[in-house]
Amino acid sequence: MSDRQKGTTVDEYDDPLIAILTALEAEGVDPDSYRLYDFVEMEALKQLMNAGNDSVAVSFTVRGFRVVVTSNTVSATERESLEQI
Repeated sequence: MSDRQKGTTVDEYDDPLIAILTALEAEGVDPDSYRLYDFVEMEALKQLMNAGNDSVAVSFTVRGFRVVVTSNTVSATERESLEQI
């Protein structure tokens, strides 16, 4: 049995931008310390998530946190936590 992955998940979001910011802020990442547009093209991400394909997932790294966006959830997990699993 493996330990539960640490991190923050935002379920059932309306706007992926707000969900990403919320997940990262919950993990202690200062929203003024980065520009999300430097890490991901938000318009393209919104189009992918609104396409209605539940099997699509997009991941990228912001300030040492892996962010995974699906059509239903956004999660942010510290990369060190991922390496220990």
